[in-house]
Amino acid sequence: MVLGLLEAFKIIKDNEKEAERMIREAQTQAERIRSEAQQKAEMTYEKTWKGEIVKVEHQCSELKEKARENAKAEAEVFLRQAEEQIKEIRRKAQKKMQEAVDSVLSEILPKG
Repeated sequence: MVLGLLEAFKIIKDNEKEAERMIREAQTQAERIRSEAQQKAEMTYEKTWKGEIVKVEHQCSELKEKARENAKAEAEVFLRQAEEQIKEIRRKAQKKMQEAVDSVLSEILPKG
């Protein structure tokens, strides 16, 4: 009976050691899995972040190009308006000049 009891204690002790070994192994695997998951999460975050940066840079480029095109179109409209105003001013100036010449000539030349 004492031998049976000692044998039972030995089996219990061996099983406890095996359980401790299994726990350590499980902890090691859990740490490895956690570490790999963290690395993958960081890589995914970095990839997503870089993707968003590229996307935003592309959008900025598009906005710059649209702004450039709008500014060019507005400048062209402004220049056309300015040219029309210049033509109108020249036309009025020529008319006034002709009126002035006619007025001077009518004063100088005899009527009739």
